[in-house]
Amino acid sequence: MRHLTWITALASLLVGACRSSAGSAPVAGLATPEAAVAAYFRAGDEHRSRLVRAAFDPGTPIQWVDPDGTPRALTQIEWWPKLDGPGGGPAASRSQRTLDRSGDLALVEAVSRWDSHGFDDLLLVVRFPGAGWRIVGKVFVRLAPGESAAAADGDEPAIRAVLEQKIAAHAEYDPALLLASHLPGCRYAHVDGTSVVLSTLSEAGARYAARRDAGETDHDSPWRILDVVVRGPIAAAKLDVKWQGRRHVDHLLLVRTAVGWKIAAAAWGPAES
Repeated sequence: MRHLTWITALASLLVGACRSSAGSAPVAGLATPEAAVAAYFRAGDEHRSRLVRAAFDPGTPIQWVDPDGTPRALTQIEWWPKLDGPGGGPAASRSQRTLDRSGDLALVEAVSRWDSHGFDDLLLVVRFPGAGWRIVGKVFVRLAPGESAAAADGDEPAIRAVLEQKIAAHAEYDPALLLASHLPGCRYAHVDGTSVVLSTLSEAGARYAARRDAGETDHDSPWRILDVVVRGPIAAAKLDVKWQGRRHVDHLLLVRTAVGWKIAAAAWGPAES
């Protein structure tokens, strides 16, 4: 009987601990894209990776390019200890601007400044049904004091050429063209109002290959490039298309590599919730 009482007490403690842990989440159900970015800002200022885990989907890589054009990526699990470790003080200034919001998709620019340096981020943010908004794509450029990230001559035409290549890949369901316009590690987030499906470029390429093998093409979908925003070696773009009788929006993040601009992350879904 004593043994049974001990087990009951231990079970009660464990249940209580689980409830306490679940109830201590610092941010839950972020209601807007701006709230997700604000939680990300707080994570950096307060050195709390728990806030990043609330603001970001855990599969989201942090992406940039080296000065020689080599693309780099940091996984979330590699990033968290850097946030929790010793660091400098909070940013002298932070700001965010929503470049586009369409349905359950948002494209946000986030700027942070310290006395010694700054960062310009371009972020993909999507709404997860029942779980709020989370960041699913991030590219950034580090800036010197007082520096702003500007486009170089020829950047926008080069980006538009890559976007046209992506559109052609869809029209032909051609995985080789898809790879030519993307980084191999690119991840797609598909939002359909009831779920968010995250897939790798290889998974997207496999779907294309299966359709091509079946003799399918899609030359009738009227894709449009609506906007291109360039911030030095990173960029964002908005496309739309009439697909399956409904207007869809495609938000893309790009980086300028040694071999040209490449799509690094993407999110797409219906233009209206």
